[in-house]
Amino acid sequence: MAGVLQDTVREEETRHEVTNLYLCPLATKPQALGFALYYVFERRGTATSVIFPFAESYSRETTTGLSRVWKYTVELPPQLGEPAGMAATIGSLSGTNTVPM
Repeated sequence: MAGVLQDTVREEETRHEVTNLYLCPLATKPQALGFALYYVFERRGTATSVIFPFAESYSRETTTGLSRVWKYTVELPPQLGEPAGMAATIGSLSGTNTVPM
């Protein structure tokens, strides 16, 4: 997801100057993770905001039990003080969808 977002913003920046960018992940936890990674590594220090929508109400009993657990490994760039190729494992997130990053 972070790569797709990066490509989309770069394409838009070739058309015109992007002065304010508002990112709003609306779907899955992996999408929110991708948006967060994109912001941290590409947009921090710019006029970019991440906006999280909140519902006024929700149905508490939407599922029964646990269907699957997804584990995501995120390759962090060496600029964070880690050796090149070091992987950070983002904790298990429950869900039934996956989004390529």
